[in-house]
Amino acid sequence: MKITRATLASLFIATLAVGALALPASAHTPSASADCENVTVHLVSYQTTNEDPTPNVVKVSVGGTEVANTRFGGSFDAKYSLGDKTVAHEWVVQIDALGTQYDRNFYGTSTPCTPPPVQLTASAAVNVKAATCDLGEQLELGAIENASWSEPVLTGTTYSVTATATENALFEDGKNTHLFEGSLAEKLPESECVTTPPPTTPIKPADTVTSSFVDDVDCDTDTVTRTTTTVTTGTVLNTAGDAWVPTAPVSAVTTAVTPATAVQCPNVVTTPVDPPTTPTDPPVTPVDTPVVPTATGVTGGLVTTGVDLQAGLIAAGALLAAGIALLIVRARRRITV
Repeated sequence: MKITRATLASLFIATLAVGALALPASAHTPSASADCENVTVHLVSYQTTNEDPTPNVVKVSVGGTEVANTRFGGSFDAKYSLGDKTVAHEWVVQIDALGTQYDRNFYGTSTPCTPPPVQLTASAAVNVKAATCDLGEQLELGAIENASWSEPVLTGTTYSVTATATENALFEDGKNTHLFEGSLAEKLPESECVTTPPPTTPIKPADTVTSSFVDDVDCDTDTVTRTTTTVTTGTVLNTAGDAWVPTAPVSAVTTAVTPATAVQCPNVVTTPVDPPTTPTDPPVTPVDTPVVPTATGVTGGLVTTGVDLQAGLIAAGALLAAGIALLIVRARRRITV
């Protein structure tokens, strides 16, 4: 088969046409995206001309402010900072390619970055309680912050304990653990354990109170204003606890208004006061005493029996004396026998 020049020309034109149709499939591939820190622009396979090797333009704006306006040729790659990465930012990427067919606009809002954890400072301390006459020194776990204690290890008179920092915390030396160790003294010797009796507190004296007054006589109003000043001085126990010492005096002022007397203001007219009336006893009405009738045969309150009372008494006395004499005689006879 003979290939003529016309055939070759036709094949060349067809090849160019096919290439022209296939070129857009791999040309003008733009992408623009943003993370919490940057806007990334990636442009490839853009057309250029011999007369203008950078006919394409890319513009980038962040938060309404243009941060880039750059010409480029067949490809372009760049990153643009969003600024504060802890907040969201609106961004826009505009591509002005050769001609208008491949112009593109990208836009969006960034997502703020997650803030890193705050680095905390850990701290811990131990205290050693002083020895007494009964016990030696005692280990006490003191204040601790952003850390935790391990179980103390006591061996004889030595101790060790570890403080471990919590997550995102370090001790001042940059480590996450801190070891405390030392020794504990034994109890005090007997020579230092002499009991001293406490001081005797004296009896608190009574406060000292003094008063003075000043009278202001006003004869226009016929009144007297008395101003009384009372000064009280207390006591407080001294540091040694063995004596009471005076405190600063405390003053109190009071006033009272009373009527003026004729001596204080001669023009004062006093109203005489009648003396109180002494009540008199009411007259006593005599009460008649009822007459009690006497019984028949009663004289002087004794019943008349027909026997002389006086003679009876004398006879009874004689009989009593005779009886006593008889008893005495019998008693003497018994003694003689």
